[in-house]
Amino acid sequence: MIDNEKKLWDKLRKFYLFKMEQRVEKEKKKLDFYAENIGGKFVKKKGYTQKGSIHRIVESFYSPFWISPHFLNFTYGINRVMTFYTKLIKIKTPEDLVSYQNALYYDTSLLFLINALENYLISTFRFLAKGINISFMNKNHLHRFIKEFNIEKKFFKRLEKFNTLEFPFSELTPERMDIQQKKKCNIAFKLLGINLPELNRKIWEKIFTNESHGYIQRRHKIIHSSYIPEIKNINDIKVKDEITYIERAILDIVEFVHNIEWIRLWLRPDPMEISWVEGVLSESFDHSNFQDFKKIIIKAIEEQKKEASQK
Repeated sequence: MIDNEKKLWDKLRKFYLFKMEQRVEKEKKKLDFYAENIGGKFVKKKGYTQKGSIHRIVESFYSPFWISPHFLNFTYGINRVMTFYTKLIKIKTPEDLVSYQNALYYDTSLLFLINALENYLISTFRFLAKGINISFMNKNHLHRFIKEFNIEKKFFKRLEKFNTLEFPFSELTPERMDIQQKKKCNIAFKLLGINLPELNRKIWEKIFTNESHGYIQRRHKIIHSSYIPEIKNINDIKVKDEITYIERAILDIVEFVHNIEWIRLWLRPDPMEISWVEGVLSESFDHSNFQDFKKIIIKAIEEQKKEASQK
C-alpha cells in the first residue's frame, strides 16, 4: 500500500503521466495550437485565447507522447481518478469505507479509470486505422475482425463502392467497438500490428479476466450495484487491501497504456510527431528497430531536461 498521493504521482511520472491543472485565462493572448483536420492529421494553427477561457496545462512536456491527443486525454482521465484517490487514502476504518460517500469515491475512481482506458484504446485504434489500407492487412486477422465485429455487410458495401481493396481500414471500423471485451480488443489491435497480451501478459489478464478481481469485471459490478455494499460483513473488509487494489489498478493501466503508446508512436506517428522525432534523431524517421528507436528518444528527452535545468 502506497497510501500517499505524492509517492503515487512519482511512480506515475516514470510512465510520462503528469499532473494537469485547468487554468482560466485572465486576458486575450495569441496562441499556436494543433487541431486534427479532415484527413486525420494534426496541423499547426494560429489563434487567440479568449479572456475567461479554460485550458488544461500539463506540468511537464518532457515526454515522448507530449503531442499525442490520445495520451493527453488519457492523462486527463487519470488526473480525475487521482482526485478521488486523495479522498480514499483518508479512509482508515471499514465503517468509513462503507459509508455512501466514501463507497462512491471508491466506485467512481474505478469507473473513471476504466473509462480513461476505454477512451484511449478506442481513439488510438481509430487513429491507427486511418493509416493503413485493407490490402496490406493480414487476411486471417482481417477475417477474424470482420466476423467478430459482425461487419460482413459493411465490408462488401465498401468493396462494391471502391471496387478494390485499396481503401483505408477506417472505412470498416464499427461505430460501437465493445473494446472492454477481451476477445474483441485483442483481435482489433492484433489486426493493426499490436499484440496487446504480449506487451505485459500479467497486466492484460488483470484488466480483462472474468474473475472478480479483474479491473473491468469489478467495474461491471459497480455499474450494476456497487462493489463495497456487496461485502455483507464489516469484518470481511480490509481497508488497506481495497486502497491497494485501486493503487495497483491505476499503476497497471497506466503502464499498459504507456506500452501501447510507444508502439503507436513507432507504428504511426502523426506528421507533427514525425517532425519532432526526426529532430530528436537528427535523421530521417526509421522504423527498422523499435528498441533502438525507443532508446534514442528517451536519451534525447533526458538531454533536453538537463539542458533546461542548466539554464
